[in-house]
Amino acid sequence: MRAPELDLLLWSGLMNRPEMAKFFWIKSGQPVLNALTMCMLFRRLAARPDITPVIMKEMLQSAQDFEDLALGVQTIAMHEDMTIALDALENPSIIWDDMRLLDVAVHGKCEKFIEGCCREALDRRFAGDLMPYG
Repeated sequence: MRAPELDLLLWSGLMNRPEMAKFFWIKSGQPVLNALTMCMLFRRLAARPDITPVIMKEMLQSAQDFEDLALGVQTIAMHEDMTIALDALENPSIIWDDMRLLDVAVHGKCEKFIEGCCREALDRRFAGDLMPYG
């Protein structure tokens, strides 16, 4: 999605407006990628030294909320069609300079998402043609 919704989603995250960010996330065309992006954004903003402890706690909670959203959408996708859901984790992203969804999750320290949705994708990535199950 390269539309005003993406810009507004990022802006609302930068302004620490998680409710507004969720609104634009709902409108986004790539819910898992955008949720992981917001998770990473909120975590990195919370780590800034000029952020007060109260705001840091809110940002970390927002990051967790967006990670849960990504996990929920990806889990539903995996129940519907495992092959397509796993392929989606390895598709290059236009907005992240061809980074894969799995890489965005790693950079965002989205451990819950990685543990819940990425085990098979990681096996595919590292085992490649050596996969014993087809």
